[in-house]
Amino acid sequence: MAQTAHNSYVLMTITISVLGDSLSVEGYGLEERDTWPLQLMTMQDGCEVIVHAKGGLLASALPDDVPHNYFGKSQYLGRAINTESSIYVIMLGANDVIKGFSKDAMVCGLTRIVKQLKCCSVSIFKRTPQIVLVPVPNFIKQSGSCARLERRRRVLLLPALKDVAAKCNCAMAGDIILKAANKHNDGTHLKKSGARIIAAEVKRTLDLNKTFKSKLKPSLSISVVTPKSLKRGQAAARRMGKNVFMNLPRAAVREFASTHGIPFTGGSKEAERDCIIAKLGLKWQRVR
Repeated sequence: MAQTAHNSYVLMTITISVLGDSLSVEGYGLEERDTWPLQLMTMQDGCEVIVHAKGGLLASALPDDVPHNYFGKSQYLGRAINTESSIYVIMLGANDVIKGFSKDAMVCGLTRIVKQLKCCSVSIFKRTPQIVLVPVPNFIKQSGSCARLERRRRVLLLPALKDVAAKCNCAMAGDIILKAANKHNDGTHLKKSGARIIAAEVKRTLDLNKTFKSKLKPSLSISVVTPKSLKRGQAAARRMGKNVFMNLPRAAVREFASTHGIPFTGGSKEAERDCIIAKLGLKWQRVR
């Protein structure tokens, strides 16, 4: 029985990994649900945001023995690399400005992070991810140390980000200027309203680069398995056996679904397989 093609679109789930420091996590009076990555997830349909961030982390990689170097001295880059993501959003640099690192050190560290993410994503997940660089928002207090930090942010960090974006073919969000009401009283950390502004700017950048629009794909299958396809699919899966089927690579699982007319939505490999199993009515559990 031929399936009827519908001229509709299905939004695939996109995983966004956020690399950052204390500005991307809860703390200083900000709850986790109010951080900008979580607010971004509520603003953008069809996305899942996973945060790989911790207070004190640096972008700079000169010298290599910096204790909080994001590239080589923390486990957070490793976690990001091992998370299959379509987009990596990087907001680092506040601690580099505070600790007085040079522009060259920031460029070196950010370049290494971006190249590592791209290289590992292509090697492990067979995809080229989009990288978005987000400037750290302005330091608020216009006197004393905060005024000096703001000058360093503008003179060193922003040019470093622009150099890396041009060199590594990354998207870059616009400069984010917050008011005192959007910041914690230390002039650095965010309140909920400040986090919302950052989330909105990241969403604007993603929309501008058509990241989510490019994930809209025509759906050429109906959502219900036909009786004939159901019988064929069930028989083929049972002949194959649970252990073999549950350990098939993603390409083989998709080929099986296409061959037997079983529609499924995008997501992780396990989610796709579970969707196919559910549509077949099989009572199989994941093999871990």
